[in-house]
Amino acid sequence: MSRLAMVAFLRQTHGNPKACMLCEPLWAIPHALVTPFASLYMYENGCNDEQIGLILSLGMVAQVLCCLFGGVITDKWGRRLTAFVSEVASWSVPCLIWFFARDFVWFLIASLCNAIWQISILSWTALLVEDSEPASLVYVYSWIEISGKLAAFLAPIAYFFMERYAFDQVVRGLYLFAFVMMTAKAILLYRFSRETKQGLVRRSETNALPLRAMLCGYGPVLRRIAQSRAMLTAFFLMLSYNITSTVMSNFLPLYITQNGQISESMIAVFSCFQAFVILFMMLTIQGRLARLPYRPVLLAGFGLFVLSHIWLLCLPSGHVAVWIFFYLLYALSLALLSPRKSALVAGFTDPQERARVTAVLSMAMIALTSPISYLTGFLSSLDRTLPFWLDMAVALGTCWMLVTSRAIKQLDQSRI
Repeated sequence: MSRLAMVAFLRQTHGNPKACMLCEPLWAIPHALVTPFASLYMYENGCNDEQIGLILSLGMVAQVLCCLFGGVITDKWGRRLTAFVSEVASWSVPCLIWFFARDFVWFLIASLCNAIWQISILSWTALLVEDSEPASLVYVYSWIEISGKLAAFLAPIAYFFMERYAFDQVVRGLYLFAFVMMTAKAILLYRFSRETKQGLVRRSETNALPLRAMLCGYGPVLRRIAQSRAMLTAFFLMLSYNITSTVMSNFLPLYITQNGQISESMIAVFSCFQAFVILFMMLTIQGRLARLPYRPVLLAGFGLFVLSHIWLLCLPSGHVAVWIFFYLLYALSLALLSPRKSALVAGFTDPQERARVTAVLSMAMIALTSPISYLTGFLSSLDRTLPFWLDMAVALGTCWMLVTSRAIKQLDQSRI
């Protein structure tokens, strides 16, 4: 394919994948604007590092329960309806709570409501991929990544307002904006999408089944996962990516502002720079990289991730240039890792049991991540560098898994 393979793919695709990709900016824009400041917003409203970790952990416990019911609800209600209801419940409602939040209790309630996003992402993923060609998945997820990174170019808006108004007031305004945009996204996606073929089949098969009977069906699914090297590999990759993402999204802003001597408003500028690097990668060489085997690209991504952390921890952190180079390395790693992680998980998942298999994988991943989130908050309260050492250990363990995995080797050989 040509250098413009990504653009050609967007023009040629249709149906649910295109609806999902085009509606995604309505979620990605407010998410990109407010996420860099979420942990700082909690910190400014009376939550310490350990409480932030506790909020994350309890939210993940709620996410486990949502994963338990997410698969059967997605099958019973259909992908389209489930995506609509769960997106309103998991994003619109919590954004209003965050807007009014004043202390730990408010943030905890919002986090518990936000846990429903596990149902949302499960149903949305099925809506996105089930009518897509397997060979197009890297391109599909690359465009989803591009949507998020384009949204991050609006981050300087937050910088503009934070230079003129109080940090707390600006973030509350961003949450109100997020409520409007995310609600619009849920409505428009429901309007322009259609139930998938597999969704119609599963809805017909489960229409007369009670939820209790459907929950009992998780037993065979769990055994199937345990006996599949491919799905275990996908699970380990999901787990490691989720742990590192949790650390970076929640504790990097604290480290930057409290230890790195960087102002809160500069986080928006760094986010914009990171988005630019990822977007440049997506639009220039992603089409070529999509044809390469998974393993070397993933290893390169985790290698850059570890290198970014070594730079972060071993050099003086008070200089803007140091942070720019850190964000360059980190952005390059995300550009390589994110679309391939999602495509690999989708490729290793049984298409006839996608909803329940994804639910079980997500449930196990969150159950294991939850105590680590509290541990990370505790480590941060002792020394804000410790979470990043944990991040590096996870990344290096994942590299070892990638080198030794027969499932990835077989998948790469099938792509040649």
